[in-house]
Amino acid sequence: SPNKKLEDFFSKLGFKSAIKKLNDLDFGEHQAKVNENGNEFKILLNNSEEKKVNYTYEIIQADKDYQNFLKELKKNKRFSLYTEHDSSDIIKRTITSISLSFDGEKSFFLPFAHQEEFLDGKNNLNQKQLMEILSIAWSKEKEVITGHSKRDYDFAIHNNILIEAGIFDVVQMSYSIDPGKKNNFNFLVEY
Repeated sequence: SPNKKLEDFFSKLGFKSAIKKLNDLDFGEHQAKVNENGNEFKILLNNSEEKKVNYTYEIIQADKDYQNFLKELKKNKRFSLYTEHDSSDIIKRTITSISLSFDGEKSFFLPFAHQEEFLDGKNNLNQKQLMEILSIAWSKEKEVITGHSKRDYDFAIHNNILIEAGIFDVVQMSYSIDPGKKNNFNFLVEY
């Protein structure tokens, strides 16, 4: 098989971490299966048990959707939050979208400056709504799971926003556990 040949090649070169990643990818491919609707994963636990995980997502654009989303955000104490920025320049960048999930099964996508075809750039939420969302999400009683809190802190500092929420950064935690491996959000999601 191609993977076996690649594994042998990596072995001859002494690339032990590449072999491990290749085997992990192989295992992950067999572990997650998507149904015909594309919104259900089957995860094999201990190579025998199956756990089904259904997920959905909602794009928040209309006022009614936005108000319902705010109610959910205010009601939930713990959630994952991912902010997307338009630049790597920490002074000039702005948040272009937020992805958020309260339970790991339903997620929300909130566009602020997207020009994607499916969004047409016309129904983006505005900056006032962005600041309202962040002031709630980063308030004292919230617990936020994120993948790049340093970028969020930079954005907050440059926009005079106070982050009082408890922040758990999976990238920072990954680095603390294993500083020798690649530690960025995209790698962790794929790994």
